[in-house]
Amino acid sequence: MKRVFLLMLFISCIIPNLSAERVTNEQILNEIRTDRRINEARFETIEQRFEMIDKRFETIEQRFEMIDKRFEAIEKRIDRIEKRIDSLRGLMLWGFGILFMGMFALVGFVLWDRRTAIAPVQRDTKYLMEREEKLEQALKKYAIMEPKLAEALKSVGIS
Repeated sequence: MKRVFLLMLFISCIIPNLSAERVTNEQILNEIRTDRRINEARFETIEQRFEMIDKRFETIEQRFEMIDKRFEAIEKRIDRIEKRIDSLRGLMLWGFGILFMGMFALVGFVLWDRRTAIAPVQRDTKYLMEREEKLEQALKKYAIMEPKLAEALKSVGIS
């Protein structure tokens, strides 16, 4: 627009007799003023657009801040959940530790008790076997005097 205006100004100054009317200084000044007004109006609209863009950026920044706050809240919740999981993990480890310790103690007790339980059984079995041998010897001696007893012992397989 300025170029057109300057071209017209140049043409009107150099070749004054070409146009039917002569351009006066007032007309030129009016043209310059209207051009300034147009430029100022454009500048104002551009400033308004920049202000609108700034406001939009501010709202976007506010939204990002809100999103950041939400993420912080989510991170806090996740931290709380992780703490709960850690406490449950510790509880489970203690529980399994106590359970396995109890199982090992039970196995140890069974092995120890087996030895203590077998000793009286061995003693009793030894006593019963000795007694059986003595009774068998006594029966054999008596069978020598009693032939019917000798036949009974032979039929059973004791002779």
